[in-house]
Amino acid sequence: MSIQVYELSGVNIASENFGGEIVAVNLDSGKYYSILNTGAYVWNALLASSSVDQIIKLLSDHYQIDPSKVSEDIVSFVEQIKNEGLIKPVQVARQATDTDKPLGSYTAPKFEVFSDMQEILLLDPVHDVDASGWPLANK
Repeated sequence: MSIQVYELSGVNIASENFGGEIVAVNLDSGKYYSILNTGAYVWNALLASSSVDQIIKLLSDHYQIDPSKVSEDIVSFVEQIKNEGLIKPVQVARQATDTDKPLGSYTAPKFEVFSDMQEILLLDPVHDVDASGWPLANK
């Protein structure tokens, strides 16, 4: 049995956690993103190979919220980040890994797109990046 999970779309996508806020950069488009609240948890869970269904169940159980409300928020968030080219679906034939429990109270994922640095990020069309997508340091 396979489950639907996601991974970063490619080496030109980078993300980092800054005190609960995920900052992601798409070096192909020159856009960067702020992922807040429950969105940061969902981002990390997706990249740890949890399926959307698993995330919805965990969040609705943990916060004791109607699964249909959680589902609406999470599916919408995943569609946003997928449409921005940050993640892509992959099929795997294994059980997803457990992720850390969410913290605080439930809030809908928050996703913001910024293009104010787009020209700077697109200035260099060839980016030498490591496996996680961050630029390599000069040797």
